[in-house]
Amino acid sequence: MSDNIHFHLTSNVWLLTWSDWNWEDFDECVKNTRQGIPYTTAWRCHTTQARPGDTFFLVRQGRGVRGIMAIGTIGSYRFYDSEDGKARVNVIFNYIIDCSKENILTTESLENDCPNQMWSPRGSGISIKSEYHSYLEDRWNSLIESGSIANFHSDTLLTKSIEQEEQLEKDIALSVLEGSDRIALVKQRINQGAFRERLLIKYKNGCFICGAGVHLPSVLVASHIKPWVELNSEFATIEFELGKKDLPVGIITNGDSFYILTD
Repeated sequence: MSDNIHFHLTSNVWLLTWSDWNWEDFDECVKNTRQGIPYTTAWRCHTTQARPGDTFFLVRQGRGVRGIMAIGTIGSYRFYDSEDGKARVNVIFNYIIDCSKENILTTESLENDCPNQMWSPRGSGISIKSEYHSYLEDRWNSLIESGSIANFHSDTLLTKSIEQEEQLEKDIALSVLEGSDRIALVKQRINQGAFRERLLIKYKNGCFICGAGVHLPSVLVASHIKPWVELNSEFATIEFELGKKDLPVGIITNGDSFYILTD
């Protein structure tokens, strides 16, 4: 089959979906349909209205490039798969585009040109409105006949990626960062306050290590030698919380020889 073949749509046209699950023989299917060898398989389809001989398009969903990348013919009425019980129809793929390397009819362009049609359906097998049949037939045949399929799509993606990156850099440069608060659910220790008071009394409101902080006990923190669930002051100390509370209020600082100085 040459790339200048012309496809004609039937009166009923369906949109099937491919959500990027592993298509093991995909490369072979693409190659065969290009050579005029149809690819036949069973495909998920929830509608009961599809009839043998109807045209279908396959739209790729999921991550990456999304859009119409294959055309074919419905080969059977809907049936339920004997293995997984899911509704399917037999389909005959007549032409498949390798969407990782070639240009397809992107979902974005379809949504812009045909806004009254759903192009990202949640289920496989919805009817394409008749008002868009001529548009799809022209777009698809132009894509196939133009000879611009190969390597076009990757160039488009690269250009779009660069434009998005440049725009992101501009947005970051112009943005103003504003602080805010949020409500959070936290786990809090019970009786920790009473435990700290015991230690303040035991060590006379001073640091266990250097004795400083008598006049400002708020900079002292109760520390556990054993796990905190064992609230026993025999296995705990109270000391400066270095770096968080001490230095900012001037209680301790560094000497010339990096000794800790207290007031």
